[in-house]
Amino acid sequence: MAVFKGALDDVDDPDALAGIVAHEIAHVRRRHVTEALIRQLGIEALISMFAGTTVSNAEQLLSLSYSRAHETEADSDAIAMLGRASISPGPTGNLFLKLAKEQGEEPGLTGEFLDSHPLSRTRAKRFIDSVRKETTYRHVLSEEDFNVLRRMCDPKDGISK
Repeated sequence: MAVFKGALDDVDDPDALAGIVAHEIAHVRRRHVTEALIRQLGIEALISMFAGTTVSNAEQLLSLSYSRAHETEADSDAIAMLGRASISPGPTGNLFLKLAKEQGEEPGLTGEFLDSHPLSRTRAKRFIDSVRKETTYRHVLSEEDFNVLRRMCDPKDGISK
């Protein structure tokens, strides 16, 4: 797993980054990538046998809902991981709200049916709703340490020169 500098630049809160990393760890633990590759190879073999647009369109819809199921499962696992680490899922929810705004998601009718991921607004709600008011959360990194991490990953200032 790799975290790209762009993600570090786009994320304002290290606890939100922890939620995204937890989500990606869930994909690895559950072997979602391996499962998706095996499934995709099998579907492509069927399509090559039939070579029809109806089959191709059906395959696209099947793989999209399959990805959404994995994304939802990984979100649930991330929320649980954050809870075990006493890190608030709220900042990850706020990051998804920011993404929803940037993507122009509007409440109501959207293209979620054809999207490979659940709507950012829907994901935000799940993370924010899982914040337990009675829990004292800790921060994964201080603001200073998060800035050090960003500088370390900056090709102009960091160790990658």
